[in-house]
Amino acid sequence: MIMSPPLSMEPFAPVGPPAITRRLSQMPPLRSLKTFNLPPEQVDELVHPASAVSQTPTSEILKGHPLRVLVAPSGFKESLGPEQVADAIEAGITKVLDKGSVILRKLPLHDGGEGFAKALVATHNGSIIEETVLGPVGESVESHIGFIGANKETAVLDMAAAAGLRLVPKHLRDPTVTTTFGVGQLMKLALDAGCTKIIIGCGDSGTSDGGAGMLQALGVRLIDVDGDDLPMAGGGRSLSRLASLDWRSIHPRLREDSRKYILQPLNTDRQLIP
Repeated sequence: MIMSPPLSMEPFAPVGPPAITRRLSQMPPLRSLKTFNLPPEQVDELVHPASAVSQTPTSEILKGHPLRVLVAPSGFKESLGPEQVADAIEAGITKVLDKGSVILRKLPLHDGGEGFAKALVATHNGSIIEETVLGPVGESVESHIGFIGANKETAVLDMAAAAGLRLVPKHLRDPTVTTTFGVGQLMKLALDAGCTKIIIGCGDSGTSDGGAGMLQALGVRLIDVDGDDLPMAGGGRSLSRLASLDWRSIHPRLREDSRKYILQPLNTDRQLIP
């Protein structure tokens, strides 16, 4: 759908403070043109000749006042990220409006999905480290982890960079076999670096193993009814055979906290190996 001044329509009467109202009243009203079923040449005939806004300098329309624009988009799953969408919108605005009369600020939005760690790092003047981890389908993938804070004591990572849906080819999208093992590898890297806090963005995940692979990467053993270990990074399908957890080999920096915060909420009928 394209917005364009109408060929014939009653003038729009803006409501607001007098100064703004006067400026808006000088701008041509907009109408909605349904162009999805029209050939390209017909769309051009309807839109471009009538677009008085694109032919008038912004400074003239706004009487010398700058047009302030905040571009705050989210991303499109498996397509453009928030930063790329913001760049595209900026390019479109600066192509139509004269730059001298536009004050534009980009503020890409993240919901914990892809790009979350890099956005926090950029905001807090942190650093990013590239790391190879085990991806959701058991193959090595290039991932990253961020560090922020005065002494880089806080690690920031997003599941999308280690176990995200975009890392799972469409023909392999079986949620019962994908793993979060790579997320645990990034957490281990943060712990080895001495971080005291880890922030994880969980959006855009391509896994459904309940964090089992993550625990395995951190040293926890998942044991079946026969006393054998479940397959390493085997995904959620193998959890139907889970009988007990052995925490003795968990990362030493997590050992006490894991007993305090992880074991207590579990059903006491479950067998826990101290």
